[in-house]
Parts: sequence; structure tokens; C-alpha cells
Amino acid sequence: MEAPVEGFDCHWNVYAQQLFRRGLGYPLWDPEPRVEEGEVLIGDVGYLDEGRFYRICNAMRDANDSTQICVPPGFKKLDLRSTPRAEATAVPEGPLFSQTVHRVMEKGTVGSHGANVAFQCVCTGQQGALAILGTPGKHEVMQQSREMVEHMKENIDIWHLGATLSGIGARDMVAIEDILFVRGWVKTSCWAAVAFAEDSRGEKLTFNGDLGLPAYAAFETQRGRRPTSEEALSNSVVDTEPVEDESDGNTDRSKPYDPVVFILDYILKNSEANVAIASDFDLIRLCKGRTDDEYPIPDDIPKFLEETKPPVNVTEDGLGTLFDEATEMHLATEG
Repeated sequence: MEAPVEGFDCHWNVYAQQLFRRGLGYPLWDPEPRVEEGEVLIGDVGYLDEGRFYRICNAMRDANDSTQICVPPGFKKLDLRSTPRAEATAVPEGPLFSQTVHRVMEKGTVGSHGANVAFQCVCTGQQGALAILGTPGKHEVMQQSREMVEHMKENIDIWHLGATLSGIGARDMVAIEDILFVRGWVKTSCWAAVAFAEDSRGEKLTFNGDLGLPAYAAFETQRGRRPTSEEALSNSVVDTEPVEDESDGNTDRSKPYDPVVFILDYILKNSEANVAIASDFDLIRLCKGRTDDEYPIPDDIPKFLEETKPPVNVTEDGLGTLFDEATEMHLATEG
């Protein structure tokens, strides 16, 4: 049963919530690279606002690197011994539907910008989303490590200061729990993003198969109401795999949908930790280990955590995580 998150009816939050359930990372509604920042990179530190990621600095590059936006005082570079794992076709080209969106018609066509298949789909729930990849999604990810987690704990205050000083983005204030560390991404060169917001049950969307056209020409809707849609045509990030710090779990319309906050709350509630750090990969790993379903992430994440009761690891200095180095090393070996 679909369960929209109360207060998260903004199209970028609907898009993120609905497609996050596929377990591919955090879906960005607006992944178009900003001219001053370029593409999202592994090691980026930043925050989300209205479906876009804003870089503050890159923790894995020198302070004078051209990718840096606002290097805060006291900046320390993270040097890791490992290198990213890469997969050229991690996500196939074509549509990725949320669990509430289903294809009802398909026919071949000759599009000029990839994803050369026209189709019609219907939203069977109150909300839904889909991403259309014009080229296969490339994936790179850094193996999670104790060194990475410790570095975030030691530098989160410095990074938060950088967010305060940078003045980037539209948000008036960035809380410390909003700071993200990017350890992986999926990218495609051509895409479209669609969100069915409000009560979209029964709404149909038709795609003509050509991502080279503007959204109003490439998509048609039935029932006389167009779902919020957006498309872009350059190298960019489809989703990211952030690591986050401590959070109080409060949500409102101005804050991005953040599934990791449920893990942070769980850690602090079920341990003696005074600081919690978690990643969306923690949740993806837990869920994929229990099901082969196409949508492994459950609707009710807090309920899932309470039922499965994953063990919390707490260091001597009070850092709580679900991270387990032995498990991560095993997964890296399998990959």
C-alpha cells in the first residue's frame, strides 16, 4: 500500500521519495550541473535544496583545487587508500518507474536523443514518479570505510561553517544535519524526470520517445492536468549516495525528503551514542539483503528498522553507526 509522506508534496520531494524505493541512491530532481560547480563528484560535501545538490567543498581534493567552492577555515583533506568502483552500465537506458507507475502501452520510434521507445504509463497511486535515461547510467562508488566515517565526525562542524559562509543555494539556513558527503553517483548524459504530485490516481502520461524535445512537446497527459515534469540534456548526476550526520528528525515542507534521518533517529534511540552518522547505503544494504524485489526500500522505514533491529556500533567516543567494516569488505569483494 502506497503511503505518501505527509508534508512532502513538492515535486522534487515526491520524485525523491517515490524513486528512492528502487534502492539506486538518492534521486535528484534537478541534476543539471551549475556552471560554477560542474558535475557532482565523489568526495563532495554539500546539501540538498529543491531537488538540487549544492557543493560546499570537496573533502577528497586539495584546498586549492578548481572544484572547490568555499573551503572553510581548518579544512582537512581526506586521503583514502581505496579507489572508486566503476560500472559503465549500472542502470539500463529507458524508463525507471516508481512502484505506483505502470506502463500500459509501448511502441518503437526513432527518437534523436536516446530512449527511442514511446510509451504510455498510468499512475495508480496518489503520487508517483519516473526517470527516463537516454543513455545507460554509469555508476561510481567509494567503498565505505571507518576512516571515511571518522573523518566526517571530525570535520562536520568545519563543513557546516563552510555552508554558512558560502551563501550558495536558496535556503536561508543550512542545519548541521543537512550536510551530506557524497561517496557515489549514477550519471547519464540525457534524461527526463517526471513527478505525479497531489492526487494523481488514474492519470496517464504519454512519452513520444524523443528526449531532444522540450517537455511540453515530448509528453502528453490525460485527465487535462499535466504532472510536474522537467528534462535536461547534458552530462549530469541522476542520483547520489550521501552520508549524513546527526539529525533531530523534524520535517517540514521547506526541507528535502531525507530517508537517512530515520536511521539516525534509530541509532540515537537504540544506543548510548551521542553522535550518529549514516548513509542511504546502510538502508539499501539492509533492505536488499532481505528481498529481491524491484523496490526493496519499504514505505514505512521506521517500522522496518524497529522490526529488523539492525545492530548499532558505538565507538569509545560515542559515535553510533550501522556501519560494519567486515560486511563492507565482504560486499566489496563480491562486487
